[in-house]
Amino acid sequence: LIKTDFRLEGFDQYLYQGDLYNAYIRRTGASVFEYDSITPAWNYVNLVRENVKPGLFNDYFLSCCDFEGDAEVLEQSIQESMEKTVFDEESYDREKKKLSLSCRRKNPSFATKLNKTYRFLKDHTEVTYEVVNVGGIDMDNCFANSFNITFSVNEQGKEPEAVITDNEIKFKDKKKTVSIRSEK
Repeated sequence: LIKTDFRLEGFDQYLYQGDLYNAYIRRTGASVFEYDSITPAWNYVNLVRENVKPGLFNDYFLSCCDFEGDAEVLEQSIQESMEKTVFDEESYDREKKKLSLSCRRKNPSFATKLNKTYRFLKDHTEVTYEVVNVGGIDMDNCFANSFNITFSVNEQGKEPEAVITDNEIKFKDKKKTVSIRSEK
Protein backbone atom coordinates (compact mmCIF):
# COMPACT_ATOMS: atom_id res chain seq x y z
CA LEU A 1 0.00 0.00 0.00
CA ILE A 2 1.68 3.17 -1.24
CA LYS A 3 0.71 6.76 -0.61
CA THR A 4 1.90 9.63 -2.75
CA ASP A 5 0.48 12.51 -4.75
CA PHE A 6 0.76 10.74 -8.11
CA ARG A 7 -2.26 12.66 -9.54
CA LEU A 8 -0.62 15.99 -8.56
CA GLU A 9 -3.72 17.17 -6.68
CA GLY A 10 -1.84 18.67 -3.74
CA PHE A 11 -2.55 15.77 -1.38
CA ASP A 12 -1.85 12.04 -1.26
CA GLN A 13 -3.64 9.32 -3.15
CA TYR A 14 -3.22 5.63 -2.40
CA LEU A 15 -2.23 2.64 -4.47
CA TYR A 16 -2.59 -0.96 -3.44
CA GLN A 17 -0.39 -3.18 -5.61
CA GLY A 18 -1.18 -6.86 -5.35
CA ASP A 19 -0.51 -10.01 -7.33
CA LEU A 20 -4.10 -10.24 -8.59
CA TYR A 21 -5.26 -6.61 -8.69
CA ASN A 22 -4.27 -2.98 -8.18
CA ALA A 23 -6.60 -0.41 -6.59
CA TYR A 24 -6.20 3.36 -6.72
CA ILE A 25 -8.01 5.45 -4.09
CA ARG A 26 -8.34 9.21 -4.11
CA ARG A 27 -9.06 11.33 -1.06
CA THR A 28 -11.62 13.33 -3.03
CA GLY A 29 -14.71 11.21 -2.43
CA ALA A 30 -12.56 8.49 -0.84
CA SER A 31 -13.46 6.33 -3.83
CA VAL A 32 -11.61 3.86 -6.02
CA PHE A 33 -10.89 5.57 -9.35
CA GLU A 34 -9.10 2.62 -10.95
CA TYR A 35 -9.35 -1.09 -10.17
CA ASP A 36 -7.09 -3.18 -12.37
CA SER A 37 -7.30 -6.93 -12.65
CA ILE A 38 -3.85 -8.28 -13.48
CA THR A 39 -5.07 -11.46 -15.25
CA PRO A 40 -6.95 -10.85 -17.38
CA ALA A 41 -5.73 -7.30 -17.86
CA TRP A 42 -8.79 -5.12 -17.31
CA ASN A 43 -9.62 -1.88 -15.50
CA TYR A 44 -13.10 -2.29 -13.98
CA VAL A 45 -13.39 1.50 -13.63
CA ASN A 46 -12.71 2.43 -17.25
CA LEU A 47 -13.89 5.86 -18.30
CA VAL A 48 -16.57 5.30 -20.92
CA ARG A 49 -19.27 7.62 -22.15
CA GLU A 50 -22.08 5.57 -20.58
CA ASN A 51 -20.40 5.65 -17.16
CA VAL A 52 -20.95 9.28 -16.11
CA LYS A 53 -19.83 8.74 -12.50
CA PRO A 54 -17.01 6.21 -12.71
CA GLY A 55 -15.60 4.68 -9.59
CA LEU A 56 -16.26 2.24 -6.83
CA PHE A 57 -17.68 3.23 -3.45
CA ASN A 58 -19.16 6.61 -4.39
CA ASP A 59 -21.14 7.82 -1.36
CA TYR A 60 -24.44 9.69 -1.03
CA PHE A 61 -26.89 10.85 1.58
CA LEU A 62 -30.47 10.45 0.36
CA SER A 63 -33.73 12.15 1.25
CA CYS A 64 -35.67 9.01 0.30
CA CYS A 65 -34.84 5.58 1.71
CA ASP A 66 -37.29 3.52 -0.37
CA PHE A 67 -35.76 3.19 -3.82
CA GLU A 68 -34.88 -0.55 -3.86
CA GLY A 69 -31.97 -0.17 -6.29
CA ASP A 70 -33.85 1.92 -8.87
CA ALA A 71 -31.11 4.16 -10.29
CA GLU A 72 -33.51 6.88 -11.46
CA VAL A 73 -35.19 7.19 -8.03
CA LEU A 74 -31.76 7.08 -6.39
CA GLU A 75 -30.54 9.97 -8.56
CA GLN A 76 -33.62 12.06 -7.66
CA SER A 77 -33.20 11.29 -3.95
CA ILE A 78 -29.60 12.48 -3.60
CA GLN A 79 -29.50 15.12 -0.90
CA GLU A 80 -25.72 15.33 -0.75
CA SER A 81 -23.02 13.64 -2.82
CA MET A 82 -19.64 13.09 -1.20
CA GLU A 83 -17.80 12.80 -4.53
CA LYS A 84 -16.16 16.25 -4.27
CA THR A 85 -15.49 16.11 -0.53
CA VAL A 86 -11.83 15.75 0.41
CA PHE A 87 -11.59 13.08 3.11
CA ASP A 88 -9.03 13.22 5.90
CA GLU A 89 -6.64 10.35 6.51
CA GLU A 90 -7.52 8.78 9.86
CA SER A 91 -5.00 5.96 9.64
CA TYR A 92 -2.65 4.41 7.10
CA ASP A 93 -0.99 1.06 7.72
CA ARG A 94 1.24 0.01 4.86
CA GLU A 95 2.10 -3.38 6.40
CA LYS A 96 -1.49 -4.38 7.21
CA LYS A 97 -2.69 -2.89 3.87
CA LYS A 98 -5.37 -0.87 5.64
CA LEU A 99 -6.50 2.71 5.03
CA SER A 100 -9.09 4.72 6.97
CA LEU A 101 -10.50 8.00 5.66
CA SER A 102 -13.19 10.26 7.13
CA CYS A 103 -15.09 13.46 6.54
CA ARG A 104 -17.77 15.59 8.12
CA ARG A 105 -20.81 16.50 6.07
CA LYS A 106 -21.11 20.08 4.94
CA ASN A 107 -24.84 20.13 5.68
CA PRO A 108 -25.17 21.85 9.10
CA SER A 109 -28.71 20.49 9.57
CA PHE A 110 -27.40 16.94 9.68
CA ALA A 111 -23.99 17.00 11.38
CA THR A 112 -22.57 13.64 10.38
CA LYS A 113 -19.16 12.06 10.27
CA LEU A 114 -18.49 9.40 7.64
CA ASN A 115 -15.68 6.91 8.31
CA LYS A 116 -14.58 4.65 5.48
CA THR A 117 -11.97 1.90 5.92
CA TYR A 118 -10.35 -0.02 3.07
CA ARG A 119 -8.61 -3.31 3.71
CA PHE A 120 -6.79 -4.94 0.84
CA LEU A 121 -6.54 -8.71 0.87
CA LYS A 122 -4.95 -11.08 -1.62
CA ASP A 123 -8.04 -11.63 -3.79
CA HIS A 124 -10.51 -8.94 -2.73
CA THR A 125 -11.04 -5.55 -1.12
CA GLU A 126 -13.13 -4.95 2.00
CA VAL A 127 -14.71 -1.58 2.66
CA THR A 128 -16.29 -0.81 6.03
CA TYR A 129 -18.51 2.21 6.62
CA GLU A 130 -19.44 3.98 9.82
CA VAL A 131 -21.92 6.85 9.75
CA VAL A 132 -21.94 8.80 13.01
CA ASN A 133 -24.55 11.40 13.93
CA VAL A 134 -22.47 14.04 15.72
CA GLY A 135 -25.18 16.72 15.82
CA GLY A 136 -27.64 15.23 18.27
CA ILE A 137 -30.59 15.89 15.94
CA ASP A 138 -32.48 12.90 14.54
CA MET A 139 -31.68 12.37 10.88
CA ASP A 140 -34.42 11.58 8.40
CA ASN A 141 -32.19 10.61 5.52
CA CYS A 142 -30.25 7.52 4.45
CA PHE A 143 -26.75 6.65 3.35
CA ALA A 144 -26.00 4.79 0.09
CA ASN A 145 -23.06 4.06 -2.14
CA SER A 146 -22.68 3.11 -5.78
CA PHE A 147 -20.42 0.88 -7.83
CA ASN A 148 -19.96 2.06 -11.39
CA ILE A 149 -18.22 -0.92 -12.93
CA THR A 150 -17.14 -1.26 -16.54
CA PHE A 151 -17.24 -4.81 -17.87
CA SER A 152 -15.90 -6.24 -21.09
CA VAL A 153 -18.35 -7.16 -23.84
CA ASN A 154 -18.64 -10.53 -25.55
CA GLU A 155 -18.63 -11.19 -29.30
CA GLN A 156 -22.32 -10.18 -29.49
CA GLY A 157 -21.55 -6.84 -27.83
CA LYS A 158 -23.26 -7.76 -24.55
CA GLU A 159 -21.97 -7.24 -21.02
CA PRO A 160 -22.09 -10.17 -18.60
CA GLU A 161 -25.39 -10.84 -16.87
CA ALA A 162 -25.72 -10.34 -13.14
CA VAL A 163 -26.76 -13.05 -10.70
CA ILE A 164 -28.37 -11.30 -7.73
CA THR A 165 -29.06 -12.75 -4.28
CA ASP A 166 -30.07 -11.04 -1.02
CA ASN A 167 -26.62 -9.69 -0.22
CA GLU A 168 -24.49 -10.35 -3.32
CA ILE A 169 -24.21 -9.56 -7.02
CA LYS A 170 -22.00 -11.78 -9.19
CA PHE A 171 -20.81 -11.26 -12.76
CA LYS A 172 -18.79 -13.69 -14.87
CA ASP A 173 -16.44 -11.47 -16.86
CA LYS A 174 -13.37 -12.43 -18.91
CA LYS A 175 -13.34 -15.92 -17.35
CA LYS A 176 -13.31 -14.32 -13.91
CA THR A 177 -16.11 -13.98 -11.36
CA VAL A 178 -16.60 -10.46 -10.04
CA SER A 179 -18.59 -10.36 -6.81
CA ILE A 180 -19.95 -7.46 -4.73
CA ARG A 181 -21.20 -8.55 -1.31
CA SER A 182 -22.76 -6.63 1.53
CA GLU A 183 -22.61 -7.73 5.15
CA LYS A 184 -24.70 -5.99 7.76
